Amino acid sequence: METVVEKLDTCNIKIKVTCSPEIVKKGYNKAYRVLFKRLRPAGFRKDAPVPKQLVKQLVGQSQLDEYARDEIVNLAYGDVIKKENINPYQSGRILEADVNELDAKCTFSAKIPLDPVIEICDYQIKEKSDKAEAQDAEVTDKELEDSLLSLQNRLAKSNTFENKPLEENHVAKVNFRVNTTKVHDKELTVKIGESFKELDNALLSMKSGDSKEIELSYPSWFPVSEWRLKTLPTSITVNETIEKQLPELNDDFAKSLKEDPMYQTLACDTLDELKANIKNEIGQAKQKSMDTQNAEKSLINILEKSEISIPDALWEEVVERRLQDVAREQRNRGVSIEQFLKDQNLTAEQFQETTKEEAIYEVKKAIVIKEIANKENIELNNGDLQIAMYDIAREYNVNPYTIMQNMKNKETYSEVYYRAMYNKVLAFLTNKEIIN
Repeated sequence: METVVEKLDTCNIKIKVTCSPEIVKKGYNKAYRVLFKRLRPAGFRKDAPVPKQLVKQLVGQSQLDEYARDEIVNLAYGDVIKKENINPYQSGRILEADVNELDAKCTFSAKIPLDPVIEICDYQIKEKSDKAEAQDAEVTDKELEDSLLSLQNRLAKSNTFENKPLEENHVAKVNFRVNTTKVHDKELTVKIGESFKELDNALLSMKSGDSKEIELSYPSWFPVSEWRLKTLPTSITVNETIEKQLPELNDDFAKSLKEDPMYQTLACDTLDELKANIKNEIGQAKQKSMDTQNAEKSLINILEKSEISIPDALWEEVVERRLQDVAREQRNRGVSIEQFLKDQNLTAEQFQETTKEEAIYEVKKAIVIKEIANKENIELNNGDLQIAMYDIAREYNVNPYTIMQNMKNKETYSEVYYRAMYNKVLAFLTNKEIIN
């Protein structure tokens, strides 16, 4: 087996490998055995020799090559790591691989991440000598009213209605009929004011059961892909009309919050107490925001004066998660990620480039947070994790127990853990002065 190791930079290397015929044959033999076992053709004993020609006829050469290639690369990759005394930070990424059964050849290349190189600047922390006496952040009447309205909307019930025209923010189940395309009929739920202008204007003043013949210019994100970016004669029929019924602001509303785990901190017995709790929560949030901004400046100060090199795999993971988030958001709108990127005139590779620098910064910031926590002996407890879970639950508008149940998921746990540690490190840096 021949190996060429190329150092790309401090934290990344590339290997080019030409596998030995023995490893290639071993990989193909395993591929034949596994595929034969999966196929289980009738008439063969369990201990019968693997009929290679039959397997090849049943699965095809390309599928055989694909399975064998993965086996060969896995075998050779492990041998190369040991032989070249490489200590990967995590699993490498295969860039390309070619196999040829007849000639017993396999060549592949891989990019391997090495440990980050971290040199945190020498810093000292002391309490600010000019620290002003803490004061509650001012909360305006409008901020209080907006928060109460937002809370009402989140807890509102949806009721159907008839014999009343549709208005802004009403929801309608609408049947679309387009006779000139393969997809003729589609029922969709539309919120007036959050669709596209032509449709919103057409639905305003319509009632349940009403129909209308119009021309619609469908946007690129419309759920029916065949209609996107086309102007089509359309028949729309309002099948059902729905409006939110906001709960009345009174003492019963305040008491009802006790039943919802997301609003335990606001729960009380009277509306006046609820207003006081909300006002206090807004004030704390505003004060926390100001403290966080100051603590972030200290964090950035340490980050900018430190020397940190990271393997590409770390920032690539951040970009991949971001792409998955975008794909999930677009899927909820009925748009594929491919269509979204096309609308933005971006390829997946270009999306990666546009988010690369921000991703690198996020990774380096996470490293600095971890290093500060280690140096200052900052540790997390269950209460810290619970606060982080509630914060994330509110952001995603999900039940905190959903986050708790997913804590066994590595990605969910990492997000909660990082949020908790970020909060605790920033709390530590609040009203501190960084001396480099």
